[in-house]
Amino acid sequence: MRAASPQQCRCTFIALALLLLASPAAAAGNEDLAELRRLLVETQAQNRALMDRMNRIEQELRGQRARNGPLEPALAARPNGRRQPATPQTARTEPAAPQELPAPPLATRPRSVEERVQDLETNQAAQEGATRGIIAGALRGLGPAVNEFVSLSGAVEITSFRGRDFSGPARDRIGVGTAELDLDVRVNPWVRGNLLVAYDPGLSPLFQTVDGQATGLDRLTLDRAVVLVGDLDRFPLAFKAGRDVLRFGTSTGVARLDSLSLSGPLPTDAFESRQELIEIEFAFPSPALAALPPPVVIPPSRPMVIAPLIQSLAGRIGYNAALAAPGRLPATQAPPELPPIYGSMALFDSSAEFGTNRSVSQNVNASIGYRTRGTCGSNYEQLEGSWSCPWSFDVRLDYVSSLFDSRFLREEYRQFLPQIGQVPGVAATMRLSAGPFALVGELSGASGSATMVDDAGRRVRLNPAAWAASIAYQFDWNPWLEKIGEQGTFVALMYSGTSDMAGVQRSVNGALTRVGTLPRTRVALTGGEWLTDNLKITAEISSNWDYAIREGGTGKQALGFLTSLILTF
Repeated sequence: MRAASPQQCRCTFIALALLLLASPAAAAGNEDLAELRRLLVETQAQNRALMDRMNRIEQELRGQRARNGPLEPALAARPNGRRQPATPQTARTEPAAPQELPAPPLATRPRSVEERVQDLETNQAAQEGATRGIIAGALRGLGPAVNEFVSLSGAVEITSFRGRDFSGPARDRIGVGTAELDLDVRVNPWVRGNLLVAYDPGLSPLFQTVDGQATGLDRLTLDRAVVLVGDLDRFPLAFKAGRDVLRFGTSTGVARLDSLSLSGPLPTDAFESRQELIEIEFAFPSPALAALPPPVVIPPSRPMVIAPLIQSLAGRIGYNAALAAPGRLPATQAPPELPPIYGSMALFDSSAEFGTNRSVSQNVNASIGYRTRGTCGSNYEQLEGSWSCPWSFDVRLDYVSSLFDSRFLREEYRQFLPQIGQVPGVAATMRLSAGPFALVGELSGASGSATMVDDAGRRVRLNPAAWAASIAYQFDWNPWLEKIGEQGTFVALMYSGTSDMAGVQRSVNGALTRVGTLPRTRVALTGGEWLTDNLKITAEISSNWDYAIREGGTGKQALGFLTSLILTF
C-alpha cells in the first residue's frame, strides 16, 4: 500500500493539531501541551522540507526527459529479465550478440528517482507513526484529568450479602454499596480544592425520619468540599477550610481507601465525623530540594487467581484474544521524602442538638504524628525478594473535644444529647508496612464519661470505645508498590471490637427500641483481586458477636458472606 501523499499528511496533522488544541483532555498539563505542540511544529516543518525536495526532484526529472527523451525507450530488456542500455545503432548490424555489461555494485550504483521518492515516503510514514505513538502515550498519561486545572475520579461499587443479623433469620441483599464522584481542582501548586459527592441508599440510621424509621430514600450527600492553601512538601504550614472528615483514627471519609475489609473497622463505624471546619496543617522539617532518582520501568503486581481462571475458561470454549502489541509500561520513581513530623489544629461547627450556646472556639480537633521509612541500606532493585524491606512506620495521636459529634453517635443519641453534653475523645493509630505485609492498629474512645437517663428510666453511664487490628498480604509484590491492595491479589484479616456500646432504650412511636449499639466483636477474612487496572472483585466472610444479655445485648452471633465488584476511574 502506498503511503499518504505529503498534502494529505499536512492536512492530517493540521486537523490533529486543531483537535488537540480544542480537546479539554489534552490540556492535562502545560508541559504535555508544549511537548505536543513542539512535535506538531517539527512534523509540519519536515512535511514542508519533503515537499520542496520532491518538487526539485520532479523538476530534475522533467529536465532530464526534455534533454534525453523518454527513459523507457532508451532501456532494453535483457535475456535474464534485467534492463541494460541499448547498444548504438551501428552495433545492431554486427552478427555478434551484444555483450552484457556488469551492473555496478549496489553501494555505488546511482539510485533512481523512483527509489529516492519511495525512500522519502517511507521515512515520512515512519515519522508519522512515531509522532502518533508519542501523542497517544501523552494522552494515555492524562489519566483522570479534565483539563490542566481539574481532574475527576470516583468509584461505583455493587455489593451482595448473605447472612443474618442479631434480630432475625438469614437474609439476601444486592445493592449499590458505593457511588462517589471526586472532583479535584488545582489552580496552582499552592492552591487547590476538592469536592466529593456520594450516594447513600438511606438504609443506615444516619438517615431517619422524625419517627425514627429508616426510609430507604436514595440520597446524594456532600461528603467533602474543601479549599486548601499551601504545599506541605515545600512549606511547613497550610490552611484548609470547608467540609471534611475530622482527623480521628484511621477514617479518611472514603470507605474504599480506609480498609481492605468490606465490613470496615468498628472505630470507623462509631466515631467517623464530618464537619464544617477551618484548619491549620503543619509538617516539618520540609524536605530539601533535590533531584529525584531516575525512574525505573517495572511490571505491576499481577492478578493470581480469578483473572487467569477467566482467561483459561475463555480459551477452552474457543475464544482467542486478538494479538496486540504490548503497551509501554510507565516509569516509576521511588516515593519522595515526606516531612517526618506532621499534624493539624482545627475548629469545627458542632451539632445544634448540643445547645445553641456552644461557640466554635469550644469545638477543637487536634492531631500530631510521626512517620519514617527505610530500605535497609539497599536500592529498590535489590529488594524484590525481601520479606521485610522497604519498611514504613507511622504513628499518630488525635483529640476531639466532642466525641458524640460523630455521625453514628449524634444520630443514635440525638434526643439524649442535651443530657450528655460535651465528652472529649482521643484516638491512637499505628501503621506499619514491611515488604509484602501491612499492619494497622487503632484504639479510640471517650476520655471522660457520659451520663444520661434513657426512655426506660434507667440511669446509664457511658464511656464508649472501639479498637481494631488488621494484617494484609500482597501476592506478586514488588518494592515500588506504595500500598498493599492497590494492585494484583491480596488477602486481609481484621479483628475489631467495642466497649460500652451495647446501646440504650429510646421510645419510637410509643415502643421502646434499642439504639446506639454496635457489635462487641467483629472478625473478617477478606480476599480481593484487581481483574484490570480499574476493576476489583472482593469476597469476605465475617462474623459479629453482640453484647451479652446482662449487658443489654442479645448474646447472639451473626455470620455473613459479602461480595463486592468495584469500578474506579
